[in-house]
Amino acid sequence: MPTSMVPEPLALTPRTFGWADANCYWTQRREHARVGQQPIHRFLASLVKEFAPPGGNVLDCGAGQGHVLRLCQPRCRVYACDISTSVLEGYDFPLCGVRCADLNRGFPDFGVSFHVIVASWLLHWLDDPQRFLTEASRQLARGGRVIVNIPNITHVRYRAQLLCGKFPRISPSHKNFQTPTEIEEMIQHTPLAIERRLSPRRGLHRRLWPKLFSRDIVYVLAPRLRFAA
Repeated sequence: MPTSMVPEPLALTPRTFGWADANCYWTQRREHARVGQQPIHRFLASLVKEFAPPGGNVLDCGAGQGHVLRLCQPRCRVYACDISTSVLEGYDFPLCGVRCADLNRGFPDFGVSFHVIVASWLLHWLDDPQRFLTEASRQLARGGRVIVNIPNITHVRYRAQLLCGKFPRISPSHKNFQTPTEIEEMIQHTPLAIERRLSPRRGLHRRLWPKLFSRDIVYVLAPRLRFAA
């Protein structure tokens, strides 16, 4: 075959992750109608209500559309923090405080301590999740909790796709990838300790083996000194 007839190799675009502009991220989610309330929001709100006393302060870090906070009203005093200005401007319910902030640079000053801090689908956006959890522990009121929700990249379907030579359909918003085991090891190097590891979905197999069968894993974290007492 003449050289001129040899087909040129297809140009492959390298797979990249992370969003440089959070406003663009939320714009895309709205365009694809992926901003509605989900069962995970109700599950997280139920945990908040368990640990926050009536009138307690609740902060949602990376609050997104604010579904968890909306579900916690009017029982709690709710605060929101997100890097996206567009998502915060879309709130249609009152809050005690809203801050647009890059949590990679630390916590904004709300002037209060929190009975519950929620960090749902947030850690994989951060440059240093361990530092965030350490700083979150300092924002807690006495008896407070940090509730963390992570997408489980070791879910059985993802494992099967990798075995078949395919990259799993993991959200490109992930800046870093950490397995549940790695998250748990990281938590050991913070002032927090794991009080509960939960699957937000029903099913005995998910409760017994969440790292294998649960798409999301929820951790309830308490200050380590509480367990030493």
